[in-house]
Amino acid sequence: QAKFVWLVKKTTNGNIATYSFQNLLTSGFLPVPIDNNTPVKTVNNTAQNKGAFSIECKSSAFYITQNNNTTKDNYGFNGHGSTFLFWTPGSAAGDPSHAIAFYPCTVSEGVLYTVTTKMREENSTTEFETRTEEMLSGEIYNAPAVDLKKVVSTDPANVNGTVLNLTTDKTIIAYYKYDPTKLPFTTTTVANNAFAPVTKWYNFRLNTNETQGYCLYDDVTKEILSNKGQANVQGVAAGLFAFAGDPINGFDIYNKSTGTASKLGDRITDHASMVAAESGIKWYLVRNDEPGWNLSKLKTPSGNCYLNRRTSYVGYYNSTSDNGSRCGFEINTYDITINATGYATFSADVATTIPTGVTAYIAKKTAGASTLTLTALPASSILPANTGVILKGTANTTYSFVKSTGTPATIGTNELKATSETPVQADAKKSYYVLNNGGSSVNLIGFYKAKSASVIPANKAYYIGTGANSLLFEGDDL
Repeated sequence: QAKFVWLVKKTTNGNIATYSFQNLLTSGFLPVPIDNNTPVKTVNNTAQNKGAFSIECKSSAFYITQNNNTTKDNYGFNGHGSTFLFWTPGSAAGDPSHAIAFYPCTVSEGVLYTVTTKMREENSTTEFETRTEEMLSGEIYNAPAVDLKKVVSTDPANVNGTVLNLTTDKTIIAYYKYDPTKLPFTTTTVANNAFAPVTKWYNFRLNTNETQGYCLYDDVTKEILSNKGQANVQGVAAGLFAFAGDPINGFDIYNKSTGTASKLGDRITDHASMVAAESGIKWYLVRNDEPGWNLSKLKTPSGNCYLNRRTSYVGYYNSTSDNGSRCGFEINTYDITINATGYATFSADVATTIPTGVTAYIAKKTAGASTLTLTALPASSILPANTGVILKGTANTTYSFVKSTGTPATIGTNELKATSETPVQADAKKSYYVLNNGGSSVNLIGFYKAKSASVIPANKAYYIGTGANSLLFEGDDL
């Protein structure tokens, strides 16, 4: 658990190294020594109160003391019964209550980042120290003497070879990689007042320990109500929310009933409300000490900044541990936009209802021909989870596939593969086919060979086979 994990941060000044100790849960530091017999509490990160300690070895044991402090009696770490105090470790060498042990710890829940740091001699291409660390949401740790916040590009998806000179003889290269699959939701994008062709909408709830904590937009007050049951928000536009952005720069939060015109923002002091898009604010994910998430309106949380269920509406509170601040995100609706060809592909890891106006097809290779035979599924039937289908509908139209708990349709032979929620990289040893029209010189809709090592996005369908460069469609009502 994060509350039991401490980050040891090293600072070097000439030949003198000092260490600070930061708690992973609270981000608080162990303070400068205080009078003995007073329990130690963590403090925030300021030069005035953050302790800078030395690690000493006495009688084959390690002790942590205040750096270069020989005037105070109680200047080192001590476990006094069940209480953590400062004491005089030098006079008690060998006493196990003063000795310090370090145990490596891996915190895997909520991991969002991996940072690799490499040291090398200046003007040299030979790297001689490599370190890789996994990061939690909201925590950008320090590499040796480098604040990675200063290294991160505005595009967190790909930062490679960012170089900072540390001293006259050494350079650090920070490789920063953002992993969106570890978020509790899949983000969308907004361009030209339109959402991405595949946009996922979520039921958003506060207080995940209750059944009546689902959020619903009220078009009259513009506020977000937070006292609804799941049945009140299932497939209802006012109860669906989408997220655009990333953990570094924050997220824009949209409601399906207001589209791109509004974002979640501050309308009055203690309420979170939908406001004009240009007035919307960024929201930041915070991982708490249990499996769960919080949303803060401040990048560095303080005070009443966390979204919280305030009786019947969404307001703010100052605690991540309060049940009303615990956020839940449940996928409910997939918006799929069919482009100018009139076709698209789709798959999901939950069952969904095929919407009115679109036909969903399964497919198999036609014997002795370079075609795929398509078979239509019953209109408005329930598409089973992890089933790849080809969609036909009105060009440049968005259709909503809503999560369903009903009985899925019976699927015959279907040779289409589903990416569902995880992108698939084409294997160079096989032929992967994806939906395409063959380019302007061909303009025939079908499945065409994907380039080797290309990535097929999530929520799509594809085919694996051999032979022809293209597989055109034949079958029901094409």
